[in-house]
Amino acid sequence: AGVTTTAVSLYLAANRRLCRTYSDNQSDQQSVIALTNREYALLSYLTEGKRLQEIADVFLMCSVHTLNKDLKSLRQRTGAATTEQLVVYFVTQQMG
Repeated sequence: AGVTTTAVSLYLAANRRLCRTYSDNQSDQQSVIALTNREYALLSYLTEGKRLQEIADVFLMCSVHTLNKDLKSLRQRTGAATTEQLVVYFVTQQMG
């Protein structure tokens, strides 16, 4: 089943108050990572198994290049080496 407009609205509404904490790879200090609406939606769609091209064209109406830039920024901010690690991090944070 496809993602409805209501589901997207819920993702975006939830993100307006979203802040996630993570352990910095270099220290034991807790840091805060705030996600933009697009970053949150992108990660949410990736956890559902959507491909970047589909996310760009159908759901977020932007280019794949833009999404790749978002992923690079997120990987740098979280210390994730790969997009797969980033998705695992995101899912872990959602559960915690």
